Amino acid sequence: MRTLVAHEPPVIGVLPDAEQAFTAEHRVQEAYRQRGGGAGMATFIALTLWHGKFTDEFGSQAPDPAAFGLPVHDDGARGEPVLSGAPSPVTAYQPDIAALAAVSTRVVIAAGIENQGLLTWRASAALGLELTVFPRNHGGFLGPESGRPGQPEPFAARLD
Repeated sequence: MRTLVAHEPPVIGVLPDAEQAFTAEHRVQEAYRQRGGGAGMATFIALTLWHGKFTDEFGSQAPDPAAFGLPVHDDGARGEPVLSGAPSPVTAYQPDIAALAAVSTRVVIAAGIENQGLLTWRASAALGLELTVFPRNHGGFLGPESGRPGQPEPFAARLD
């Protein structure tokens, strides 16, 4: 491997407010366990849209799943990996920054320009390596069929 592009790695343990960010992540899981997929996903979306450092305000008021076009009723299913806590080992991962900077593989830390100040941008920037800015947001590579279109051609050009 010659180049590794880490596009908005969710390594929240590197944040200066990591403890509060982990609390926010656990609130997503709690919403999912207690109220189901719609509530869990609404809280996850709120987590990803939170601007700046996490405070006790995050999760103090449950977001309305209907506001995001999500189901408001709990169907009892609990198989959604993103909401269940399955990603916790990834978000808790503490990368060895010195080792990343020393490898022969080119490591590119990337973030979407529209995510400046959001969790994924902040985690990418907190790694302390050069940050490569991509068009749009976390899904900047997506086309219009996604519902939240990116800019696939400029994204591909930047990746190239």
